[in-house]
This record gives sequence, C-alpha cells and structure tokens, in this order.
Amino acid sequence: MISSEPIVILSPCYNEELNIVNFLHSLENVCNALDSLFEVVIVNDGSIDKTSELLDGFFFESKNISLTVLELDFNVGHQQAIFQGLIYAKSTNSNQFIVLDSDGQDDVKLIPSMIEQKDCDVVHIVRKKRKESFLFRFSYKIYKMIFKTITGQSIHFGNYCLINRNILNRITMVGFVHFPAFLSKFALRKKYIEADRQKRDNGKSKMGITDLLDHAIKSFVQYAEQLLVVCLWIFISLVIILTIFAGYVLYKKLFTDRAILGWASTIILGLFNGALIALSAFVIGTQLLKNSYSNTIKFTASTVKKNGKSINRRSEEHS
Repeated sequence: MISSEPIVILSPCYNEELNIVNFLHSLENVCNALDSLFEVVIVNDGSIDKTSELLDGFFFESKNISLTVLELDFNVGHQQAIFQGLIYAKSTNSNQFIVLDSDGQDDVKLIPSMIEQKDCDVVHIVRKKRKESFLFRFSYKIYKMIFKTITGQSIHFGNYCLINRNILNRITMVGFVHFPAFLSKFALRKKYIEADRQKRDNGKSKMGITDLLDHAIKSFVQYAEQLLVVCLWIFISLVIILTIFAGYVLYKKLFTDRAILGWASTIILGLFNGALIALSAFVIGTQLLKNSYSNTIKFTASTVKKNGKSINRRSEEHS
C-alpha cells in the first residue's frame, strides 16, 4: 500500500542539459519500486543552456512521482539554490526530505536505504572514495584538517542527505551559507551510509580548486562564531606575550647594565602588529556576523511549475 505522505527529493541544477533527463529517469527507476509517493523538486538555478526546456518537456510515467520545478530568476549559487528548494519544501506535507546533486555523482540507488533509517534526524551519505585529481584530493584533506582544528568538528559528508521536518523547520528559520557545515554544528541524531561517489554522467565536474576554496570559505563562515573566538584568543595570547616580553626588555634596560639586543624592538613591534591584526579581524568579523543575521534573504523571486504548468510566482524576504 502506497503511503499518502510524499517524500520530497530536492536537487539544484545549473546548466545540466547533458545530465538532467538521465538523472530524472534514474530517480524514476528507483522510486517506482517503492511504496511511497515522491515529489521531485528541481531548483533550476538560472541555467542559460537548455535545462529549462528539457524540464518543461519532462513527465514521469510512474503514478507515484510528481515533478516540481523552481525556476530562479537569476543564479544564486549551489548552496543558496538548495536553500530556495528547502523553503519551498516546507510548504509540502512531507516529513522526509532528501537533498542530492543532479549530475549523477550522488548515487540515487541509496535512496531506499536512506528512507529505511529510523530514529534519526539526519541520514548522511559519507563518501568512501573521491575520483578527482590528486591535487584536489590533497587540498581537500588539508581543508578538512584545518576545519577540524578550528571548529572541533569533522565534516566528512556533502550535501547528499535525508532530513526530517524538525530539521527543515530549523533550517528555514535561520538560513545557512553552507549546508553540510550547518548540519555539522548541531547535536542531531545522525546516521551514516558509506558509498563511493559516482562518476559524473556527462560533461566536466564543476568542482575545481577555486570552487574548493569557495566551499571552504563558506563552511568557515557557517562557523563564524568559532572563528571569532579563535581571533580573540590569538589577540589575548599575543597581548600576554607582548606584555611579558616588553616587561623583560624594560627590566633589562632599567635594572641591569646589559645591552638590549637590537632585535628586541623588532619582536615587540611584530607582536603588537599581530595583536592589532587579530583584534581587527575580531571586530570586523563581529560586524559581518551581525549583518549576516540581520539581512538574510529567505526567498528570491521564482516561478513554480508542477508537471510543466506554472502555478504561482512568489517572492519572500525576511530581515
């Protein structure tokens, strides 16, 4: 018996004319064998190729799957596109929401295993092996080490996950810059499924070193509070070291006949500059964090299409 409560499958896409139809067919092959209703939500992130045309002309043959397309008016980026989709997903009556990429690298055959997991808030797909270049994999490992050192958290999963409605409500209430980093911040009931990341169906991967750097920066922004604490501790530590060293130099000058080494003043100046930089980073970071919370755009104008038909146009903003 098919459950009356749909499961939302959300996927952002940008210029995926070579992959989007294959992706939808692969979803249908998996979902058709399950006793559940599915609403597939594709967030077209301002694609300038034929992605939009292909989505308009696509229809699922299976009766238990429907297609909803959010046509964003302009490109907002991968993470923000996910957020736009989650805002829409909140309006459905689903309690399970799956997020994955539409380029074929996230294995849709894992969906049944994700749905079967019970008593958890999030089901993460953890990548066992990456198939990018050695330079990318090496850079990614360095990034993960730095991330764990600063935040104390391991981020060994990507966007591919299943979340429940409680987590969805929390996400849409506060927003995020980096979806995986956001999920890693909270003490949630988590389960993990290990799987190899698939080879992209067609075209070249959009994830390069530059994209990895952008990915890293956004994940650190998600942990802005922790970064500010690190800057503050660096400032305090440098001030303490500066005070001790300056006191030592002053003692040598006033109470002994020993000559003060020439590099002493250079070290004092360097410590002072370092403390000043750390303090400046703390002050600037505090202001940026304040602005990010007070000016968060929750929804950009978009056209919502269900099974090829435009149903409404919405534009919401929360500040």
